[in-house]
Amino acid sequence: MALTRLHNPLSQVIIRMIGDVGGPRADQVSNELNQIITAFNTTIGVYFADVAVRQTGANTTETDFSTKTVLANTMAANGDLLLFFSRVAYAANGNNKRYRVYWDGNVIFDTTAQAFNGVNQFLIGVIYRETSTVLSTVFGNIVGAAINPAVSVTAVSPTSFSVDKVLKTTGQNGTATAGDITQAGVFMLKGSV
Repeated sequence: MALTRLHNPLSQVIIRMIGDVGGPRADQVSNELNQIITAFNTTIGVYFADVAVRQTGANTTETDFSTKTVLANTMAANGDLLLFFSRVAYAANGNNKRYRVYWDGNVIFDTTAQAFNGVNQFLIGVIYRETSTVLSTVFGNIVGAAINPAVSVTAVSPTSFSVDKVLKTTGQNGTATAGDITQAGVFMLKGSV
C-alpha cells in the first residue's frame, strides 16, 4: 500500500516519499491531505502539485524546476497563505549545490552554495500576505539529519497581490555534473482567512 496509516488521519501517519519505490501518486497525496483538512474543517486546499522528477544538467547555470503563476487576488486578504513543501535529493559527491525559491523574481529561500553530499532535503514553508503590500515567509529546512538553517524568514515589500506573480524553484550546480540536484516534488496548499 502506498500510504500506510498507523492510526487515524489526525495522529501519526507514515507516508512513503514520492519517487521512492512504492511511493504514492499525486492523487493519493492529494486525497490524504484533503482527508486531514476535512477533519480539521479548515479552508485549506491543494493549490499546486508538481510530482515530476527534475534535475540539473551538466552545467553551472541556474535551472528552473517548478513554476506556478499565482493568479491575481489568490491572496486577497491579509493572512491568506500558501503552505509550501518540497523534497530535493543531492548527489553523493563533494560538489557545491544550491536550491532556491522565488516570489516574482525575489529570492524567498536560498540554501546558498553548500557541499550537500548524498542527502535529502525537506523544505517546509509558509508564504503569507502580511499586508496589502508585504509578502512574508517562514521556511524550515531539514537536510539529512540536520536543520540548515533552522528557520529562514524573509519579507518582500512592496509587492502587489492584485496582479499575477510567479512562484518558482531552481537548482544550481557548483560543478558541471548532471543530476547533482534532483527535485522530487513540490506541493502548495492554499489557506484563506
